[in-house]
Amino acid sequence: MCPASNNPEDEEQALHPAQELVRDVFFSKLRQVSCLEDIQISSFALDEPIYAHNMAVILLHGEPIRFVLKVHYQTLDAKKMVAHRSSQPVDSISDQIVKDFMRETINVVAGSIKLNLLEQGIITGIGIPFVTKGFDELMFTDVLQDQEIHDSSVLYWDNGKIFLSTVVKIMQPELFENYQYNSADSLIDENEDGEFL
Repeated sequence: MCPASNNPEDEEQALHPAQELVRDVFFSKLRQVSCLEDIQISSFALDEPIYAHNMAVILLHGEPIRFVLKVHYQTLDAKKMVAHRSSQPVDSISDQIVKDFMRETINVVAGSIKLNLLEQGIITGIGIPFVTKGFDELMFTDVLQDQEIHDSSVLYWDNGKIFLSTVVKIMQPELFENYQYNSADSLIDENEDGEFL
């Protein structure tokens, strides 16, 4: 069981509730499943390229809102994370184990976001998570569309990092006028780490 921790991100500007939801859930769940006590999260400029040769992707979609969640990672960084959780040597962690771990992690993140939205009466469905190779991320702020939020953040620890990039399309913005965000910490069962590895 991992000790509890607060999100140490120093927010320089107010986030849309959807951004806050994704960042907090991702931080909390990744810390939970990795047992990395020193993990931190910070914003990442949209016009900065993300270099990571693997990407785990999942879609949340409902009538009022759509999320595309992408976790970008280097294989070695992910192996270090899995090795820390499982107390095994890094070189004993296979690429397939890493893929399964990242696929399940983003699935857990999406499930927690879906639960939080459902508590506010917003119904969404979750797609099937998948992992692919060969994609770096480059967002251009001059092509952003109305009611579409592009957000990037980096989670880092003493010997690794992974990136989260999100595209949120809000079709019914009025639903978020009185949105009451519940911290992801309240959605975590401290007695259950999930089925990983």
